[in-house]
Amino acid sequence: MRSNSRQSNGSSSSFFFFLLSPFLCCSSFPFLQFRSKTEKVPLFQPHALSRLGVADEIQSLSPLMDLKVMSQPNDDTPLFYAICGRGPKSTLRILRHGLEVTEQASSRLPANPIAIWTVKKNAREPHDSYIVVSFINATLVLSIGDNVEEVSDSGFFGSTPTLHVSQMGDDGMLQVHPGGVRHVRGDRRINEWRAPNGRIIVRATANERQVVIALAGGEVVYFELDDSGQLNEFQDRKEMNSEVTALSLGPIPPGRLRSKFLVSSSFSSLFFFFFFFFF
Repeated sequence: MRSNSRQSNGSSSSFFFFLLSPFLCCSSFPFLQFRSKTEKVPLFQPHALSRLGVADEIQSLSPLMDLKVMSQPNDDTPLFYAICGRGPKSTLRILRHGLEVTEQASSRLPANPIAIWTVKKNAREPHDSYIVVSFINATLVLSIGDNVEEVSDSGFFGSTPTLHVSQMGDDGMLQVHPGGVRHVRGDRRINEWRAPNGRIIVRATANERQVVIALAGGEVVYFELDDSGQLNEFQDRKEMNSEVTALSLGPIPPGRLRSKFLVSSSFSSLFFFFFFFFF
């Protein structure tokens, strides 16, 4: 089988999956196209599950095109109405939550959001403190309590869209927006890193102690939290060959101070994954 995806600029990315009975082969596009005749395609032979057993199966909803949560007349239990797939194989699926769902509060938004997060003020809190809603040109912060209310003293920058929000360290919060990285500390001090003149941040990812951003043009910048709670930029930056389309930073393993792996994807003639080691 072969699947292709083509970008608007004319470049394409390809992924090949061959079924060579009884062997399977999975290789990248350039390896198969440009390999020499003396090179052998790596093969492996699948086998039955060993020391594993199927506990449950959940039918995939992918690709999920739209989702609405609504209640039926005379029924207070919300149902999930999902539109899955495209074309003649598309389906409408109705899902019921396995546990009872209780609506705590409702707040009307001024426009359609483009992203939403919940975040704690500090790591010791059992529940999230804020709902952060990003719009195309602004950010709205709502406090979570008996009522959901807009707040203006969270420390987040409200006049710009937000790319990423997370809890940082023991008592800090992080906001990444196109113009910079904003670190709101537990004592209400705010430290902000500004993007270089003429550049904006297009992608961001973070865990409890590390932050990675991608600037327009394909430059990746790395930050790390020190023992004093200060978020510091590492001077070494990574240049990509094209615009970064996604970033994902791994969680910190137990007993460690940092994750060693970052995955970055970018669009060029091919689809690349980059792995970095942070020491």
